[in-house]
Amino acid sequence: MEVHGSPVSAVGVRKGLSNSALAEEKPKEAAEHTGGQGQEAIKDIVCGSTAGVVGKYIEYPFDTVKVRLQSQPDTVPLRYTGPLDCFKKSLQRDGFLGIYRGISAPLVGAAVETSTLFFSVSITLVTRSTKCADKVVVSHRM
Repeated sequence: MEVHGSPVSAVGVRKGLSNSALAEEKPKEAAEHTGGQGQEAIKDIVCGSTAGVVGKYIEYPFDTVKVRLQSQPDTVPLRYTGPLDCFKKSLQRDGFLGIYRGISAPLVGAAVETSTLFFSVSITLVTRSTKCADKVVVSHRM
């Protein structure tokens, strides 16, 4: 195909296939694509949930220290002099598991939030790549 006297290639068009052959091939590709989407969605949800839970376990002790520092009353002498002092005294008073007290609800929230994020990004990328694959892009050869 030539446009304005210069050779042009069409990206997205398969050489040697007629339009009818391409039309017959599309439903096969769509069926194969949708069959894997369910497995991809489950993988995104599981990986997202796992990432959210791991991230929350890493972040939660820092959040606990922050909340304990912020909740000190101003009217009495301060219980903690800083973050490291708060962390050390919390470990001594409550033990290691005391740092993670109350983590169950944030774990559920983090799992739902991150799995939704993974799933929606995956859907967006699949939708975007499908739309791009359906278009015929014309480029000029140099």
